[in-house]
Amino acid sequence: LPALDSLPTLFLGSLSPVVLDKDGVEVNNFNSLTSFWLAVQETPPELSGAAVTNRYRSTYFINYVRVSYGFSYSKRWDLGAEFRFARQRLDDDATNSPLKIFDSDSPSSTTYSGLTMVGARVRYMPFRSVPELTLQGALTFPVAKQEMKDALKLDRTEFDFGATYYKDLNKSLYYFLQSNWMMRFAKAEDERTTHLWSASAFLVKSLFYHRVYLYPGLSYAGLFQNFSNSGFSQVNYQVLGGLGVQYQPVRIFSVSIYGQIPFILESGSETTEWVRESYSSW
Repeated sequence: LPALDSLPTLFLGSLSPVVLDKDGVEVNNFNSLTSFWLAVQETPPELSGAAVTNRYRSTYFINYVRVSYGFSYSKRWDLGAEFRFARQRLDDDATNSPLKIFDSDSPSSTTYSGLTMVGARVRYMPFRSVPELTLQGALTFPVAKQEMKDALKLDRTEFDFGATYYKDLNKSLYYFLQSNWMMRFAKAEDERTTHLWSASAFLVKSLFYHRVYLYPGLSYAGLFQNFSNSGFSQVNYQVLGGLGVQYQPVRIFSVSIYGQIPFILESGSETTEWVRESYSSW
C-alpha cells in the first residue's frame, strides 16, 4: 500500500498509528496547552437578590513523553513507556495570558507542576490484511507529589484503550479516525469510577511530496462517572473543531501544531460555567 509507506510518522490526535518494525524505536514528545475562563456563581440569587459571579482563568499544560520499541518480527505489536508532566494554574485575574502558566506563582494565582503519571503502552495490529487499523492500550500510575495529588485529584490509576484507522482517498488525500476510552479506577477513599470517551475525525491533505500535511478535524470528549451502587451519569462534554499542519522534512522526523476552538463547551455544573469565548487549545 503506497499510502501507508508514505505516512510513516503521521501523528494526529496525540497518537502515532504505525506499529514499529523489529528493533525500531519511536520517540514522541506531545504537548497540550488548554486555557479558558471559569465563571463561578459565588452568591446564590435567593440570598442576595442577584447572582454574584467571579471569573478565573484555568490553564493546563501537559507534556507527554512516549518511547516505543519494536519487539515483533511480524510487525504486529510493539511496547512503550509513557511519562506525563503537568502544570496547572488557577489565576484570579482572568485577563492574564495562558502563557503565564510558565511563570512562577503570584499573589493572585496558584500553580502546581511536576511529574504526574508513569506507565506502559502497547500497540497492536489485529489484522494483517488491515494494517490501517491499530489498537493501543496503556496503564499509568500516579507519581505526583502529595500536594499536587490532593489539589488536582491525581491519585488514581488510569487505563486507556484506543483505536486509530486511516485510509487514502487518493495519492494526496486521506481520512484519519481515532477513538479512545480512558478509565480512572475507584479506590477505597473515592468510590467513583471516572470514564473519558473521546472520538476524532481528520481529513488530511498531503503537499510537497509528503513533506507537509494540512488536517482539519472535529472531536468530541465526554466525561462520565459511576459509583458501585449506581449507573453511568454524564459529567460534562465538549465538541471542538481544529486545524493543524505537520512538517516532515525527512521520513524519520516530523513536527506539528494543531489548534482548536469550541463549538460546544458544557461544564455540567449549575454554578460554574466554562466560558466558550475564552477557550483556546493547542
